[in-house]
Amino acid sequence: MSTSVNSKAPTFHPALYLVFPNIVLIVALAANLRLSTRLALVIAHTALSLKAVAATTGRADQDYMMGAAVSELWLTAVHLLLCVTPIRDYKHEDDSEQTPDGWLARLYWCACVKFSQRGIGWNYEVNNVPKRPTSTRRAFLLTQAVQLLLYFLLMDACRVALDAFPVLRTHTGDWEVAMLSSTLTVRVIRALICGCVVMSSIKLQYLILSIGSVAAHINEPKDWPDVFGSWSNATTLAGFWGKTWHKIITRYATGIATRICHFIGVNRGTSLFYVTYVVVVFHISGLHHSGGDAMARRSLRYLWSTGPYFQVQCALLILEYGAIRAFERLGLNHLKVMAGSKKPSEAWDTRVKMLRFAWVFMALALPSHLFVDGPIEAGGALLSSLGPFSPVGSVLRYFGDV
Repeated sequence: MSTSVNSKAPTFHPALYLVFPNIVLIVALAANLRLSTRLALVIAHTALSLKAVAATTGRADQDYMMGAAVSELWLTAVHLLLCVTPIRDYKHEDDSEQTPDGWLARLYWCACVKFSQRGIGWNYEVNNVPKRPTSTRRAFLLTQAVQLLLYFLLMDACRVALDAFPVLRTHTGDWEVAMLSSTLTVRVIRALICGCVVMSSIKLQYLILSIGSVAAHINEPKDWPDVFGSWSNATTLAGFWGKTWHKIITRYATGIATRICHFIGVNRGTSLFYVTYVVVVFHISGLHHSGGDAMARRSLRYLWSTGPYFQVQCALLILEYGAIRAFERLGLNHLKVMAGSKKPSEAWDTRVKMLRFAWVFMALALPSHLFVDGPIEAGGALLSSLGPFSPVGSVLRYFGDV
């Protein structure tokens, strides 16, 4: 599958579109600028980000990842510059005072804030982060190395499956049509493979960073709780997105959503707050992914191409929330158990548990063509980044299965 692009788009320069905005953001946070200046910086960053996603690296798979990185950086800037005041609001567990004295120390402190998306050890740590590791450095590195190998093999197996079975792959540009026209079984299998690719890609990046930082004694194992939560929490769609899935974008997604709810006067704890909060969070999630789609497809009109997937998830979450509240008002206690409102030890039924998992899986899988179209349109973005060597493919070829 080719990943090169023939485009007259300008060249993407990481130093200009990623490194420079990061430096400006960190300096702006350390300087604690007034609101009007911060707003001007966000406007300038918006213009630069739009220019960035109109450029190209020369490879569609890299374009998708760079475009997503541009979106993530822009949303982080919006949150840190307009929704919070880190110098005033944030504090690390090792800080003896709110912010360090000295310009260089403050710059380092603000850099830590910027790159600590989940806020591990900070007072803004996002909810439902997995338990922090308590193992020794050696045991942690060994565990991470084993996981690194396993997730590499999982991602490689996904690539082999798409290459080996024509029914699971199509030519670039026909993916969405194939998803809609194929049988339910094929669509579910294809969605499962793509989900494994996305999860493995995120996990591999996390494992490489955690191994490198802990091995270099930059961080302790306790600073690297798992990037994904337990799958036992994925018995409702809200449980999957709120507890099982990664929290990399949670800080700015929930921070911006909370600020908007406060601005329009919606009170916490109400159904209106939940609906408004979910709508904003999932539209921000769509924005986070849309930069990659626009950059990989060479057009700003694709900025919202993956947005419909997150809009569908938003609608299903609200539907699930409404059903749970209706069951509770009717006093249907066994359905409260299905909703996760009571501990599993109370009247737990394996068949009910499987039904809950099936609901979540189908809610994620059936509309998945709305999400995977972008990466596939990018020339197999995530799959092609593994390199030419395929251990799974080599083993299968050795036994004559491929």
